[in-house]
Amino acid sequence: MAIDTAFLDAGGVLVFPNWQRAGARPETTLHVGDLFHTDVLGARAAGLRAGLLDMAGLYADVDCERVRSLAELADLLGA
Repeated sequence: MAIDTAFLDAGGVLVFPNWQRAGARPETTLHVGDLFHTDVLGARAAGLRAGLLDMAGLYADVDCERVRSLAELADLLGA
């Protein structure tokens, strides 16, 4: 699935209304945050693809895309 918009949760900033204001489409938008239950499940509830920034390696068994660093996220996005 191609991604044309990515949002990174910046410490509790509510981004879900922002993707709509930016004109992003849910099927090509990725929301990445550092809390599975808040960020990943919240993004999915909003119809977005979800990823997890897991720098400490605490979420090895989750069912979403998981990156350990911002550099790895950039690679995932092809940046």
